[in-house]
Amino acid sequence: MVKYDKSEPFEICNVSNPDKGPSVNGPFSPEALVMMMKKFDIQYSHPTFIITEYGAGFGLADKKFNDGIISDKLRVDYLKRYVSAVIEAKKKV
Repeated sequence: MVKYDKSEPFEICNVSNPDKGPSVNGPFSPEALVMMMKKFDIQYSHPTFIITEYGAGFGLADKKFNDGIISDKLRVDYLKRYVSAVIEAKKKV
């Protein structure tokens, strides 16, 4: 994530990842997905949405096995947050 900062090269600077459980590829933002869906809903008169990929990686946590099973609590939390946000957005349309 970046933000405008006139004092920095190219007038941008990095923003710290605000998420309490950050993925290696940036913060989670279910709210941003919902905002985008609402904008498209208005702009394109209620289109059908198909979300094909909205993934995240969690570094070493992705590779820890326990009796042959990956304990993937971070990904489960990530998916729950996005699915819940989409369900809430759909209720408001």
